[in-house]
Amino acid sequence: YIHIFGAYFGLAVCFFLTDYKATAHPDNISCYTSDLFAFAGTLFLWLLWPSFNAAIAPTGIERVRAVVNTVISLTGATVMSFVCSRLLSGGKFDPVHIQNATLAGGVVMGI
Repeated sequence: YIHIFGAYFGLAVCFFLTDYKATAHPDNISCYTSDLFAFAGTLFLWLLWPSFNAAIAPTGIERVRAVVNTVISLTGATVMSFVCSRLLSGGKFDPVHIQNATLAGGVVMGI
């Protein structure tokens, strides 16, 4: 429940503290360098997240199950983020969608 509270609290704070001028500012866009570093971080987390989720499993078979389930969940989230990004962005992939959505499967498995 703490993750749900944190998500809604963060959304509420952003909603009340962000005005239109900040969202329409020309510096509030992604660029090639920031997208490249974000993709590198996403890849790093994608590779290490299964072992993070399996760290608290007590036995070997449960650790393997946690790793496999996390990899399957990450794969499903990644595939669907590419599909939805293409559908919602007029036939193009939006890097922001992909960076934010590919790790959702790991977060779900970690809860």
